[in-house]
Amino acid sequence: QERCPPNLPVKVRVSYQKLLKCNILNELHSKKPKSRARKSLFKSLANTKFFQTTEIDWVEAGLQVCRQGHNMLNLLIERKKLDYLHLDYNFNLKPIKTLTTKE
Repeated sequence: QERCPPNLPVKVRVSYQKLLKCNILNELHSKKPKSRARKSLFKSLANTKFFQTTEIDWVEAGLQVCRQGHNMLNLLIERKKLDYLHLDYNFNLKPIKTLTTKE
């Protein structure tokens, strides 16, 4: 029913109009749900090259992560031209030479 009955007080009719307006705006701005077959997220991720399943233990995985982090930090040091710093495998930065005031 679009219109409020005229025998109601003005206050009720105004609130009825406001409710109707909000309801129509919500209907206009709401998107209808798309009807598509739901794919499993894990299956779709497993098909990409970034997510692969493997059978390694946690120690090996931890070693790979540490090695990748070390390589990444070394590349960052090279890119920033910080050739006077050495990153050892314990992730300690040590100076190779004493720095002058210009460096």
